[in-house]
Amino acid sequence: SMTCLGATLAADGRIGSDLSRRIGAAQNDFRALAKVWKHTLLNRRKTLRTYSALVETKLLYGLATACFTKAEPRRLDGFQAECLTIIMGVLPSHILRVSNASVRTEARYEHASVLLLRKQLSLFGKVLRSEPQSPMRRVSFVGDTTRIATYQYVRRFGRPKKEFLSTVM
Repeated sequence: SMTCLGATLAADGRIGSDLSRRIGAAQNDFRALAKVWKHTLLNRRKTLRTYSALVETKLLYGLATACFTKAEPRRLDGFQAECLTIIMGVLPSHILRVSNASVRTEARYEHASVLLLRKQLSLFGKVLRSEPQSPMRRVSFVGDTTRIATYQYVRRFGRPKKEFLSTVM
């Protein structure tokens, strides 16, 4: 693996170690702002904006190009739910049972995985709308078609690797 432009690129194309690093960095930022979450003069709307601007952007930055397994978006959603329960002042689960869905509806907040999917679809639209001669389009598709470029090569044995374009399409 190697680090390029702040992202860790693995030889097998998996994003798990980079996702763990990003969650840890966002968790450190969230803990550093603990006094902001408990401050009584700030209303919840302002604290949620602060959370979105300072913590969530650091977490989701650059992940729009990643291809996730089923468990990785759940990890993002779990971290987001943990942060929202602290911001909303919900008591721990051994005292009061409140679901993550009810915390999100009370905060009027979308799942982190939905936000990430929206960014992925935006990037996909940008690739589709690009000129046929642009490098982004030539790497992604065959000619002027919407046929994915990797399908023109001989497929290896075993389970197919997950790819960004085939996942988003």
